[in-house]
Amino acid sequence: MRASQLALEYTCPVEVTLEVIGGKWKCVILWWLRRDAKRFSELRLLIPGITQKVLTQKLRELERDGLIRRETYRETPPRVEYSLTPYGETVRPITELMCNWGKNHKSEYEFGYLRLKGLRILVVATEAEVRVKRLRSEPLGASS
Repeated sequence: MRASQLALEYTCPVEVTLEVIGGKWKCVILWWLRRDAKRFSELRLLIPGITQKVLTQKLRELERDGLIRRETYRETPPRVEYSLTPYGETVRPITELMCNWGKNHKSEYEFGYLRLKGLRILVVATEAEVRVKRLRSEPLGASS
């Protein structure tokens, strides 16, 4: 979006921010990409409420706006990963503040184990990380 368009359409910088990262899913996607690249299927597991169609749409929007990159690997089967761009890294402080705010205002919520499509995923507070690589090698139903 051009600066001249922004000047005509927005009266507050918060509007610009919400245009780029607003909505129900974009910040959640950016949160999960904050540490390392993820495949589409990994994001689907990490964000259980999002549909395939909406995830595809939001990833395209984030890529279009320069916040994430989509990298396709030439291998069989084909592999695509999404990661933050340097510009996308600038959103990290915002998502961290949102996470801390949510944690403080929903303190009774406890993070724990989730079982999604046969995978056991450990989610621990704001430092949640999925050990997908390790879990891929575990047989379904195995628990630690």
